[in-house]
This record gives sequence, C-alpha cells and structure tokens, in this order.
Amino acid sequence: MKSKKPTVSEEDKALFRTYIGKVQPLNSVEKVNLQNPSQISLGSRLHKKYRAEFKAEPELEIPLYDRQNPITSEESLYFNRGGLQEKAKRKLKRGQFLSEAELDLHGLTVAQAYQELMAFLDRCNSQSIRHIRIIHGKGRSAASDYPILKNKVNNWLRDHPQILAFSSATKNDGGAGVLYVWLRKID
Repeated sequence: MKSKKPTVSEEDKALFRTYIGKVQPLNSVEKVNLQNPSQISLGSRLHKKYRAEFKAEPELEIPLYDRQNPITSEESLYFNRGGLQEKAKRKLKRGQFLSEAELDLHGLTVAQAYQELMAFLDRCNSQSIRHIRIIHGKGRSAASDYPILKNKVNNWLRDHPQILAFSSATKNDGGAGVLYVWLRKID
C-alpha cells in the first residue's frame, strides 16, 4: 500500500516561508556524503602548507604534540580567529548552528586522519558549507596519557586558514570528543 504524501495548507506554507526567508539553491550538483563522511574521496588537493609536512613525517615519526601543553581527554576546546560577534560565539559554543556535514575520525591513524580532514575541508569549501562537526573522540587509551588525535586536530584546525572558529560540543552532542566548526570561504 502506497503511503499518501501529507498535504500542507497554504497558511502553513506561508508561515514556513516567513520564518525561512529568502533562500538560494546551491550551485554545486556534488553533495557531501553525510551518511559515511570517511568515504569522501581524497582526490582533492592537500593545502600547500601541509603537503610538505605530511610527506616529511612518516606516521611513526610524527611528534605527539605540536604545541606548548597537551589537551586532556575531558578538556573543552575553543578557538576564535577573530571577527565573530558575541552572539555568534555563544551560538557556536551552544551548538545552535545546523551542522551541514560531519567527519568521524575514530579509528584512524594520525596520517589517515590528517588526509581525511584536509580532503573534507576542501570538499566543504568547494560546496560552500560553513558549519560542520568533527568527531575526534576523547582518545582514552593505555598507550598515552593524552589523546593524540584530539591534540593533532586542535593544532591542525588552529593553523588552517579556512577555520574561523571551533568549540567543543555540548554533552548531548558528544562533549569533549566532538567539535563544532565554523568555516570561512577560501578561494
């Protein structure tokens, strides 16, 4: 039996248009795979700044931490490149932006996570995606006192020109193992 498509009254349609406002369709036919972001093609170029670093650092020789103090598993992250209004900062920290795409880095090596992240950011830029979630996990393991991937992602994002701001997610969205990220357009 075929299910009937629900009917929407003209009044509801008008109300919806009032709240949504003016919209513009995306120009790109290509879409980000939201079901399994780790399957995104790595065909896009890596940023020049990172290309040499990535080739020069075999996985076993990558330093554990690039910055002064490593971040702990439960520590929240926040970064703002500047230029955000206070209201936008609060919305980011509260997770009040609709996430347009998500990348899960669980189970990847540092080298794989780097490649996935750079390709994902390139893809988001080409599709004008501005609000994303990155799942790096909390990195609890016996091998290290600090989460390796969380620290690496923190450093890579701070150095990446496309990143406007990021914040650890709320508890309901994964807490210290997930980041809300606000991107800006790069040509």
